[in-house]
Amino acid sequence: MIKFGISKNYVPNWGVVQAIREIYQNFIDYGEFNVESSEIMEGISHVTISNDFKPDSWEFLKIGFSKKKDGAIGKHGEGLKLAGLIFDRNDKLFSISSCLGSAKAEFYEDENLGECYGLKINTNTSERFEISFEANTEDLKIFNDGYVKEGDVLNSSWCGDIVNKKAGSIFVGGLYVCSLDGLKYAIDFKPAYVNLGRDRDMPSTWSLEYYTNQVINSCSRELEFEPEDINNREFNEGSIPNELSEKFKPIMSESGDIQMKAGKTIVTDSNVIKKLTSNPIVAKKVEKLKYAVIYKQKKAPSTVLAELKNSLSLNEEERIRFDSIIKLSRNWKQK
Repeated sequence: MIKFGISKNYVPNWGVVQAIREIYQNFIDYGEFNVESSEIMEGISHVTISNDFKPDSWEFLKIGFSKKKDGAIGKHGEGLKLAGLIFDRNDKLFSISSCLGSAKAEFYEDENLGECYGLKINTNTSERFEISFEANTEDLKIFNDGYVKEGDVLNSSWCGDIVNKKAGSIFVGGLYVCSLDGLKYAIDFKPAYVNLGRDRDMPSTWSLEYYTNQVINSCSRELEFEPEDINNREFNEGSIPNELSEKFKPIMSESGDIQMKAGKTIVTDSNVIKKLTSNPIVAKKVEKLKYAVIYKQKKAPSTVLAELKNSLSLNEEERIRFDSIIKLSRNWKQK
């Protein structure tokens, strides 16, 4: 028996869903795999996940041991082992089969530590590496429908892919993590950029929004954008893609405010305009518009400065300085 010396109550916040996540994550990290599932009683399914992994020894079951490739979701070498603890703690079957034999999750009594978790080894071998377990059919649906397959990728970028999943779904390394409202696309991030903690908790909102923006920018030439898309969370952190910015033309309202026009759509929302003008292309268009308006009105420099002074909240000292500049500007010539 492989005796881990781990308490039955270890990772108390983990349930069967977290254990299933660990198993899927392990197989996704290693590459191609096969899933077989059948309902053995109402609401309970038996699942076997397998691949071609052929271990040389039982060393792969050591805590902290991992041969995963760079960029894998899990690197701590304990997730798969702890999954067995969770299943056994919830009175659900969990076993590992390989060319070496098989291992079944069991609790054992240690004379010094009390009840501990381990894996009981027997000689029943398998041609493929297999993890078998029992779980609620509804819990399994999240993962059977949720992990990203090769055919789900729609557009690729340096830090992640846009995938053919429900809008707002967030994946890391192909594994479903969470959903965010206000996203037009589903994103699968590369683990090197959006990291999950040891407990596979959700990354920070800033991290998700920033790298979502990077994915959208990288894929923008292949994506269709509408003016209202500027309100989406894809653009909360980072810059607006040039392909989207080029659709907008700044216009001056009767009150002198800058607005944005795209086709028949006129954007007046100040937050949206602020996002748009953070793009250099749009910012340059705005500067040209302001210059054109001033030139068309043929206003003297002193008049323009006086109007600017009146639009600002200035203290007495600042107002005096501004007046001296206006006085000097009366000798400036308009170009």
